[in-house]
Amino acid sequence: EGLAARHAARLISAGTLEELRLQLPTLGALCNAGDLEHYLREDRTFMLACYGASARPRLVAQVAGLRDRAQRYLRLVFIGADHKRWLDYSFQLFQAFAAHDADAAEVVAQEALRWTLAQGQSMLEDRLGIDSLAPREAVAG
Repeated sequence: EGLAARHAARLISAGTLEELRLQLPTLGALCNAGDLEHYLREDRTFMLACYGASARPRLVAQVAGLRDRAQRYLRLVFIGADHKRWLDYSFQLFQAFAAHDADAAEVVAQEALRWTLAQGQSMLEDRLGIDSLAPREAVAG
């Protein structure tokens, strides 16, 4: 997603920026209402429109496929974490795109993924009652 965001920030058109700007209030309203199904659908549409501006259709298809496979974890994070933080990443990404700042767009996309992963991992660890899902280092004997 970082690579797609980087390319999109460089190439995004004024028309696509306007479409994204108009989607943000809907995302905000759905997030604030806690409307999981509609929020995730609109978030997917928003993200694919963002990354679609990259002019890299194979990359966007790969991102879409990975997001589809991650749906159960995205649901978990939306329900169990501060989903307004997730929404904030959408606003930050839009701002980076509006500034055509490729570095910032890549960083925001990567931070959003890291945050989502950390939230999901923490919630799964709590539910499973384990210390960490992270691989343990081998102990030299």
